[in-house]
Amino acid sequence: MKRLTCITALLLAGLAPAHAQDYFAGAAIIAPGATHLNVQGQRTESRNDPLRFKLYGGMRYSDHFALEGGYARFNQDRFAAPGGDIRISSDTLYVAGRATAHFGESFEVFGRVGLSAQRYRIDDPHSGQRNENGFSPLLGIGVGYKLTDKVTLTLEAEHFGRIRVKQGHFGRGGYSAGLKYSF
Repeated sequence: MKRLTCITALLLAGLAPAHAQDYFAGAAIIAPGATHLNVQGQRTESRNDPLRFKLYGGMRYSDHFALEGGYARFNQDRFAAPGGDIRISSDTLYVAGRATAHFGESFEVFGRVGLSAQRYRIDDPHSGQRNENGFSPLLGIGVGYKLTDKVTLTLEAEHFGRIRVKQGHFGRGGYSAGLKYSF
């Protein structure tokens, strides 16, 4: 996790000199959805709707391409399993390329492809509490609507990937709504 944080900071700070108007930052609330755990070949959906959010920032290198880095926090999900609930919470850091197509002055469609580093805290009634880490591809697609010259409302579908945990596979994904501010 620390290595990815350093790499993200170096990439955002030093890949190419950007003008002040080429930076952006954003925040979004991630709606519950597509959070599941495969236990013994059976897909189990989360039994609660924890608060999920992401913070991100980046640099635009052109009107159509940007480099983005971000942090997403997923509070504790509970999954029904034989012998008691399994509880999983996670943090994700990511680096992604962001491609944008503009339609008129107000609308945009964008896609993100990158790598996410995930840290999971797992509370299992059988094996106790432990932490697991993993890397996986990050995919996202969304739309934006400019509210002002600097503020854009964004709606996005994203998948932070899945990793293998002791109980099976665990995946993160969802839909988000947020605001992006261009400097």
